[in-house]
Amino acid sequence: MIAASPRTTRPLLLGLLGLLLTGCVNALPRTAPETGEHPLLNRVWSAREQTFTTFTAMQEALAGADYLLLGEHHDNPVHHQLQAEIITGLPWSETAIAGFEQVDADQAPALEAWLRGDSTGTAGLATALSWEQSGWPEWRLYEPVFAAVLERGWQPVDLMFPAATVRAVFSDGLDAALDATTREQLQPDTLFSAEQRLAMQELMADAHCGLLPAEHMAAMVQVQIARDAYMATRLARARSHGRAVIITGNGHARRDWGIPRFLQRLQPEATIVAVTMAELEPERIEPGDYAAATPAWSDFTIFTAAHDRGDPCADIPQSAGAG
Repeated sequence: MIAASPRTTRPLLLGLLGLLLTGCVNALPRTAPETGEHPLLNRVWSAREQTFTTFTAMQEALAGADYLLLGEHHDNPVHHQLQAEIITGLPWSETAIAGFEQVDADQAPALEAWLRGDSTGTAGLATALSWEQSGWPEWRLYEPVFAAVLERGWQPVDLMFPAATVRAVFSDGLDAALDATTREQLQPDTLFSAEQRLAMQELMADAHCGLLPAEHMAAMVQVQIARDAYMATRLARARSHGRAVIITGNGHARRDWGIPRFLQRLQPEATIVAVTMAELEPERIEPGDYAAATPAWSDFTIFTAAHDRGDPCADIPQSAGAG
């Protein structure tokens, strides 16, 4: 869950493993910001072309994607509204699946049972998934995304491994999450350079207020890598044909070391497109000021207002990360 503004990501409990376990709004205007507003507000940036584009043009460019990753800040309701809007407008005629980072393998039987039932819309889905106990932001934020997927007739798919596997990866490494065949295909131990792993550690540390014990940082990065590798494998196996859209955090959606990196190894012929949502900061007024707007990270970036969440580090005792 590494993101461009890491302290706005869904926090892992600062008790380390605890953290590891861990409504609709109107459409955004597509016009230039009003005087006094942030100059990037509601604008769409093509990272590949290094130029602004329109929401409609972006939608058209997404038509050729085999895998479309839609990033998010988990608690920002505008990001979920945008994900739903993109899904609704995708010019795909083929069958598609929608993979959700927010649904893990332990919830899969309940999801499948709900899908076999006779519910309409999303009625009863939150209860079936035990959403209130999941640790994710409230259901009203994600409901529009699930509703858009179901309205298209697409299959929602669990992407994440269970919480028990998180603990196992932290203690025992990647073998706890990835079988031998997957590890041979992906070679996650050698995929990333020492510099990339160090960058992951730095972002992970900042995302957790600088309180993670240094001796645990390598294991935390292994958990992040395991998540991305597992989700990529789950997607490749679930998408027997058609296309796939992925609902996940910006950190998992990034091209250089997230899910796309592993998908490229599994299916090098596939077209993979990443759309990220960047929360605006007053002093950062150019697209190049945002890591998520670089070609290494994404194909398209949508700039939105930041969600008012306060300082997530303010109420955490400085001794919380001591171990």
